[in-house]
Order: sequence, then C-alpha cells, then structure tokens
Amino acid sequence: LVHLPPFTALGEDPERKSRDGPLKLLTVAMMRRGDKLKSYELLAEALHDLQGDWVLDIIGDGAAREEVEAMFASFGPRVNFCGLIDNRADMRSAYEAADLFVWPGVNEAFGMVYLECQAAGTPCVAQDRAGVREVVGPASRLTDPDDPDGIANALNEMTADRRALRDAGLAAREYVRSRHGINAASATITEAMESLL
Repeated sequence: LVHLPPFTALGEDPERKSRDGPLKLLTVAMMRRGDKLKSYELLAEALHDLQGDWVLDIIGDGAAREEVEAMFASFGPRVNFCGLIDNRADMRSAYEAADLFVWPGVNEAFGMVYLECQAAGTPCVAQDRAGVREVVGPASRLTDPDDPDGIANALNEMTADRRALRDAGLAAREYVRSRHGINAASATITEAMESLL
C-alpha cells in the first residue's frame, strides 16, 4: 500500500500583491443541510467577532440557500452571494482575488477547495479535522473544533498583518506544489512502480 495524498493542478503562478481596502474573504461550498449547514453556522458566528473592515464572497448554491442567506443577513452588503460558478478559470480568479479562504469543514473528507485555494496562493482557515488536516499546509491555520472562538481568533490573528498574510499565501502555494501537485503525485506513483521492478 502506498499513501497518495490528494492532488490538484497548480496552474500558472499567481501574483500575490498587498491590497488596500477591505480584507477579501472567500468561501466555496455547497448549501445543503447537515454538515455543510453547520459549517456555514460556525462561519457566521466567527464573522461577528472579526475585527477591521472585511467583505466575504460566498460561492455555492443548493437546497439550503435560504437558510444560509438568513444566517448572514445581519452583515448586509459585506457578504456577497455569488451563486454557483462552474467555470474553472472563473473559480481560479476568485481564489486569486481573495486574501484568505475560510471554511470550517465540519466532517469534510478532504475538501478539494483547500487545495484549490492554496494552489492559487491563498491561505486558509479551517477546523482541525481528520481529512482537512491532510491537505492544509502549515502556513494556513487549523483550529480546535471544540473551541467555539477558534475560527474567529484565527481570522483575527491571520488578518492583522496584510504582508504576513500575503507571505502565507506564497508559502501555501509552495506547500501544494511540493506535496499535492500533479508532479508530486506522479513522483509518488513512479517510485511505487519502480519498487516493484
């Protein structure tokens, strides 16, 4: 048996520049009842404690959209519901435009969104869960699922310094390149095949 970490295409190197204006947060997730809805709940709770000026784009849709929209209604225009985006290039642009990706990831298997955002040079905040911790690099932040303030504290810490946040994005990209890129996956498979010869 050979452990093959989840992998994704890296695409072109993103340009990560320090930006002025509100902090740009991004969430990408389906809107359905159960664990997804619980993650949206945790995210909404964390945003109430987020300091400074920020905006959040939510990409996704589903049967629980009305419930999700109700959770974020108190934030007004700071939260933008983008609906479903199924164009790969548009998704990549959304990841690259964000300063930080945030998704608690309640009971996620792995969560390819974590690889996709890091590949685009965007660090992330998630809960420290079995599958998620396999794909979130050290430049991002994993929080204790039993700590109700964990997500909010991580967001405030990571966004306090925009330059450090940009550097975290570059490190996240390198993490995916070295462990979860197609070349890394190819090397693992090749090594396994060669060991059989």
